[in-house]
Amino acid sequence: MAIGKKTGGRQKGTPNKLKTEIKAEVAKIVGVVNDGLLPLDVMLEAMRELWELAGDNPLAKVAACKIAKDAAPYCHAALRAVEVTGKDGGAIETIKRVERVLVGQNITDQDREGIRPAPTIQ
Repeated sequence: MAIGKKTGGRQKGTPNKLKTEIKAEVAKIVGVVNDGLLPLDVMLEAMRELWELAGDNPLAKVAACKIAKDAAPYCHAALRAVEVTGKDGGAIETIKRVERVLVGQNITDQDREGIRPAPTIQ
């Protein structure tokens, strides 16, 4: 090997036989057809065509809505309920009152004038 330079062997990025076969198998499993369309692409295209051609035909609109419902889980994340708990699964602690406390030995009345009592939260 020359110093700092590759001089022989397979060129970088050249696919080997195993990788090519694996990619072909994955493409079959995923459902990629020769023109590169996925089943979801077909569903969305059919839904759009049905909706555009529906006009006043309610059955065509219902069919388009059914396709949209079937395709939705592949396009949008499902929302799930989340339970909110406090520390160690206990109740959530709430703050009922926030107080401002002055710390010091020589607090004068003049210092206290600018401080109002905190409102109570109910």
